[in-house]
Amino acid sequence: MLTIQYAKNPVYANEQETFIDLIVKFEEFAEEMPFGASPNDCEEYGRQLFANAKAGEYGEIAPYVAPVPTAEKNKQTAISKLQATDWAATVDIADPAISNPYLTNQTDFLAYRNEIREYAVNPVEGNIDWPAEPKAIWSNA
Repeated sequence: MLTIQYAKNPVYANEQETFIDLIVKFEEFAEEMPFGASPNDCEEYGRQLFANAKAGEYGEIAPYVAPVPTAEKNKQTAISKLQATDWAATVDIADPAISNPYLTNQTDFLAYRNEIREYAVNPVEGNIDWPAEPKAIWSNA
């Protein structure tokens, strides 16, 4: 078991506030090290660090800050959204002469896909206010 000499800089590591990141100095090591503590840690010292941090022993716990999505992450999200709506771009799906029932709002899907495609082709870093995927409206024929 490791012996806690001191801990500092507590920060919530998730929105649920069930993990806390800290800088910890254990007596058994020469250097401070980052440590993620939780109330369900497999080691007693991890559970103790979490409890002590929640009790304010290491100062105020800084709030969780979500990581900013990278351009690559946003590109992958856009690609996934396009793949999920590929079916709506099929030519015959909106043709009542071929499909029964047929998709009555294919133009909504095509417009949505055009917006999403921009992020797949020209990805940007940061939080994106993704457009809402249209709900399929089928003919009653």
